[in-house]
Amino acid sequence: MNIGIVGAGVIGADIAYVATGLAAKTGGKVLLVDVGQEQLGAAMGRIRGYVTKAVKKGKLSEGAAAKALAAITTTLNLSDLSQCDAVFEAASENVEVKQSIYAQLEKIVRDDCLILTTTSSIPWAVLTKKVLRHQRFFVWHPFTPAWRSLPVELVGHHVNWQRAYDLTVALGKVPIATADVPCFAADQIFTIYCLACAWLVERGVATVAQVNAIADKYIGGSGAFNVLNITAGNKIIRFCADMMREKYGDYWTAPPVLLQQGSQPWDLSGDKSCNEETERTIHDQLMAAIIGRAVWLVDNNVISATDLDWLCKNALGFKFGLVAQFNQDPNEIRTICAIYAQENPGFTVPESIVEAMSIDFFSNVKVEINDDGIVVVTIFRPEAMNALNRLTMVELDYAFRGLETDEKVRGIILTGYNGAIAGADINELAALTDPKQGTVMAISGQGIFNYIESLGKPVIAVVNGPCLGGGCELVMACHDRVVGKNAIIGQPEVNLGIIPGYGGTQRLPRLVGFAKALELLRTGKTINAGVAKEIGWARDLGSGDPMDSAKRFIAAHLKDPDPEIHATNPNPMGVSDGTPIVDIGHHSQAIDAILVDVVRRGLALPLAEGLKLEADGFGHCFGTQDMRIGLTNFMANGPKVPAVFMNS
Repeated sequence: MNIGIVGAGVIGADIAYVATGLAAKTGGKVLLVDVGQEQLGAAMGRIRGYVTKAVKKGKLSEGAAAKALAAITTTLNLSDLSQCDAVFEAASENVEVKQSIYAQLEKIVRDDCLILTTTSSIPWAVLTKKVLRHQRFFVWHPFTPAWRSLPVELVGHHVNWQRAYDLTVALGKVPIATADVPCFAADQIFTIYCLACAWLVERGVATVAQVNAIADKYIGGSGAFNVLNITAGNKIIRFCADMMREKYGDYWTAPPVLLQQGSQPWDLSGDKSCNEETERTIHDQLMAAIIGRAVWLVDNNVISATDLDWLCKNALGFKFGLVAQFNQDPNEIRTICAIYAQENPGFTVPESIVEAMSIDFFSNVKVEINDDGIVVVTIFRPEAMNALNRLTMVELDYAFRGLETDEKVRGIILTGYNGAIAGADINELAALTDPKQGTVMAISGQGIFNYIESLGKPVIAVVNGPCLGGGCELVMACHDRVVGKNAIIGQPEVNLGIIPGYGGTQRLPRLVGFAKALELLRTGKTINAGVAKEIGWARDLGSGDPMDSAKRFIAAHLKDPDPEIHATNPNPMGVSDGTPIVDIGHHSQAIDAILVDVVRRGLALPLAEGLKLEADGFGHCFGTQDMRIGLTNFMANGPKVPAVFMNS
């Protein structure tokens, strides 16, 4: 794939760096265009810095680094973009300049070339007024730093929506759909946040340093003024405020202090403490502003609650999702919003807050109901490879219980964002202090997975990325599994000094056989999609798109129920007297002994009783020294550095 970038500033250089991986993988190239060699040289220096840092951290090999840099060509000529599959415009936040670039590009690029513009505030409809082919233009709003930050707000025409979405995912980003409104979703929140902070200073409630400290204490993200300093963002916030005022009214007028500040950084020095009453005032005013606008965005279908809360945490750095915060105490939020509206004429209190009516949504799970009665349940924690933390587990339980009783639902597909489902949350595991807590955690997770397994509607898992640990156990609790070419399957718990606790020791042998299961469980080795099909872990439905294959499979199964569906056999399983010889390498002998005992004794029992044994064995691990060694090592060094176990 050939990718062009117009504009070699910070954003343009960051996109070029991100695009090198995709270009190298597909045999394409990245063409970076600007009006001067100085700008292009600075951009290449920035990109080389990223590559060097990635090599030092072990994230890129020397060979991959060389390929990444070799994929980039710099040029002064827009005409060199003629064979690009996609072009990113990152030159300016000026409508006229952007439209001039679009006009030139439309004369140069192929008819099927996507054109994506990196604006944080200007609506798609405004930008594309003069273009010839609206359907190929998209707003593509990344967040600072664009080379690393995952979220991208995506706005554009439905005709090429899937192509733009897939391109964004291929670049390692998470596309978030918003309506075509000024400042889209995230920057509406950030703008109102900055304005509320500035008005507190303007009105003498507190100093810049005090407001910023309280904002960071309760909301996070290092405080609005500090973010403006880091990003040199005063100008863009004034620009956003003007756009919002033009569309939504005078409430959005920038306070004089923001205008007087110009491009100078805010002074965050001095005493940051303030009395309790002032702190409460700052807290209430900021929370009313940002939560009020967040709920307005959801009430007015600008963005879904799930996506907005994820953006707030992963694009703006907030400590919590704003809609979830509203749901915790709708009456309290109604009270502070009413007071804020009285003091700030023109502030709109949305209907859900006026009615103190909580918004029904999941934070980490998306449920998409199709007309054919087949539902797709997607675990959505892309920043953590969709790891199964406690909230995600609870939401999965609620989701599946609702789907079981919904008569419109005929079948369910379970997957993770971009096909991945990681294991349990490492921080939550590390917080467990004794065997009893470990056992309770295992029993709780097993109960949720057992419910999914017992559903009277077919549940098919789709895996097309890493599926590890608890994620693998969740997928094995489904009635069947479909894998894509990117699937990586494994039970790596022994690397952490623990055993599987959500059913892995009992379901894996029942699916792939005693010997193969023990090999995978004791070594923590992963397998690819081909091996998963070969050993019976997944169903072989060919090499097509796994999601489409799963939908067709469910539809066929509903017409003619398949007796060969690969649900786990709950009956006891006979095993050989001896234990197959397996080289466990550096892994803990103490944990291995617990693992082998749980597998052997559990398989001699019905599945339900075997799971109880597993929960006890999982808890037993938390009484060992090796569990602490394994978890501590993983949290400090990641998965690439093996733990040095004491075998005790």
